[in-house]
Amino acid sequence: MNTFFGILSFILSFGATIPYVIDIIKGRARPARSTRILFLLLMLVTLIVQSHEFTSGVLLLTAGELATQIVLFVLSIKYGMGGLARLDIICYGAFIISLTTYLLTRDAALSLTLLVLTDLIAFLPTIVKIWRDPTSDTWVFYVVGGMAAATASLLARNSNSYTELVFPAYIFITNTLAALPILLYNKRNRKSDKKNH
Repeated sequence: MNTFFGILSFILSFGATIPYVIDIIKGRARPARSTRILFLLLMLVTLIVQSHEFTSGVLLLTAGELATQIVLFVLSIKYGMGGLARLDIICYGAFIISLTTYLLTRDAALSLTLLVLTDLIAFLPTIVKIWRDPTSDTWVFYVVGGMAAATASLLARNSNSYTELVFPAYIFITNTLAALPILLYNKRNRKSDKKNH
């Protein structure tokens, strides 16, 4: 059963990338370049750290996230926005500090905590972008590829250890933060459209 949920988390995580790619190419979504650059590096490091600690289906969520980030990084070069604003530069600096700390400590729990914190820093430009302009992104990617995939990953774990729980729980929370303003904006617009008709 754990394997099933692990495979499901991969399918949801990477599968949600397909409609998101279409939205990016058609101009309905504009990814934050700094987030995509940092996420690509972070997912690679996170997968390496996790694979040294456990072998459960939770790894498939991270593998799906890594595959997603490769595709989105390539697309963000042409279709993305930002990348060199003050917040982006702060995020790059924080990433270097936390990655250096990981390389020096080699403590799995501390490393994953730092990677999650670094990931959060890397995700800030996207969250800020969405809160400022909910029309700059689409909710499906965050609900299906993030929240649903993270839930499946949590069901795929072999234990309740911190190292297995922290990343999927984090993915669920951050994707909720990204999806919420888009969903609320869409709901408000639907209500106002009904009133106008």
